[in-house]
Amino acid sequence: MPSQSDQEHLSRLDACSASVINSQSEKILIVAGPGAGKTTSFNKLLQNKGFSKERVLVLTFLVNLRNDLEKDLGEKSSVFTFHGYCHHLLRRFGILRGGLTDSFKYFPEIENIIQEDWKVIHADKTPDFLSNFRSNLVNEHSKFYLERGNYYNSIGFDDSVFRVYHSLSKLQSSDLSYNLILVDEFQDFNQLEVDFVRSLSARGPIVIAGDDDQALYQKMRLADPKHIQFLYLDPNYEKLPLPYCTRCTEVIVEATKDFVRKCEEGQILKDRIPRDFDYCPPIKRVDSEQYPFIEFVKTSVQTPRANYFGKYIEHQIRCISDVDIRESREKGFLTALVISSNPFRRQIEDYLNSLNFDIQKNENEFESINRDVVLRNLREDPSSNLWWRLILFFDKPKEWQNIIKSSTSGEALIDLISKDFQNAIMEEVKNISEVESAERVAVSSDLSKPLVKITTFEGAKGLSAAHVFIAGMQNGTLPRDSINPTPIEVKKFLVALTRTRKHCHILYSKTVGGRYSSPSIFLNWIADNRKRNIDVNKQYFENL
Repeated sequence: MPSQSDQEHLSRLDACSASVINSQSEKILIVAGPGAGKTTSFNKLLQNKGFSKERVLVLTFLVNLRNDLEKDLGEKSSVFTFHGYCHHLLRRFGILRGGLTDSFKYFPEIENIIQEDWKVIHADKTPDFLSNFRSNLVNEHSKFYLERGNYYNSIGFDDSVFRVYHSLSKLQSSDLSYNLILVDEFQDFNQLEVDFVRSLSARGPIVIAGDDDQALYQKMRLADPKHIQFLYLDPNYEKLPLPYCTRCTEVIVEATKDFVRKCEEGQILKDRIPRDFDYCPPIKRVDSEQYPFIEFVKTSVQTPRANYFGKYIEHQIRCISDVDIRESREKGFLTALVISSNPFRRQIEDYLNSLNFDIQKNENEFESINRDVVLRNLREDPSSNLWWRLILFFDKPKEWQNIIKSSTSGEALIDLISKDFQNAIMEEVKNISEVESAERVAVSSDLSKPLVKITTFEGAKGLSAAHVFIAGMQNGTLPRDSINPTPIEVKKFLVALTRTRKHCHILYSKTVGGRYSSPSIFLNWIADNRKRNIDVNKQYFENL
């Protein structure tokens, strides 16, 4: 029987999920910390409502986040990344396509082609097309991009979202409406995506979830945590909390609270949305008792040759219990996650790749385009502007720039390219090998082997692991300036720390590249009673 205290925790946990399920509001905002059970609440909500899969839309922005949501919610909803959803709509509704035909190509690398077109046509520095799209700006740059996309009958990521957003008004509510719209990781949305969500919210009840503490994509995607902070102040949205962390052990939860408290005192996390982040004993007590400390690992040196980070991580992975390995495999999360920035990430990756570990590679949705791929596509579609343009991109024949300039008239590339060049290429097409690229190797299903992933701080979003290793935590690395840490740097550390389901190791080196290094100031912001200090040097490995 659970203790009275445990029963109270479980009752409060159930009450939080019930508040989401039973809410009658048309607009809901859930501000929830890492591991707080957003997906579980989404699942219960869908079970309770019983809507058909086609009438529930789930949106996020990263492929690995989409895949996790698909695994948990896919039987009850239609789950998409933003660009995947817009691709779907462009295929479904001709009225959204503008100058595209129904046989348009989904080609994310089109950006490189259009950038080169701009340089040739305008003899000018290439504008930042993606920033224009992500900021939702209609100007000569975005218009040029879309016109060239029409010419090549092709779309990429951000331009597909931009196209659909600016055409959505053409659809009647009967063409596109939902019983429920679920939006996850809202803190990492850019202006275009925020405007898109606002437009969608008129097409059905909406539940938006996010956490401004985990906003990592301001630089990479022009995302801004202010979007979720403003939404928190919007009286039209009911705010519902999910305060219990059901992923992390007690020491991780308390260390996170230590760290956030220090960031707030130092005014690093300004305008932060207030929320509770609490340990859940009934669910995490066993793990918390088994792993009561965070390992603070100081190595005497770190170089590619004296790779003490890699060697320490190798030893610890080999020490992971069969129980932890089997649990991670059966429940579908990583056994070990290594998070670091370069050069340390590359050094660790090179070292671990040389060993007999099951290392999960980063997913790539689309086939990488090389010249052989283009030739095979030309065989199927010999008049395509896109494939002929890619041949010009790879081969750069003498007249290629004049061809691009002439193409602004709308005339097909095949009519602008010399017959001699065409014939030479089509001869290659005729002789191209029929052998396709090798199939991806599936991840081993051997439940006795730990599943390991090595990634960046940004790449850690949406992941979790039984055992987490955060490497390279020196001042000058994270943060760059120990006197003035930035909000994005503290959020990187918060995200990395809270990937931990069981045991966390934080590694820093006394000497990097022959120079003395000091431990990250961030490590001082965690209470000493949560740390276990380990010195790693030559003797440490000799004593193993």
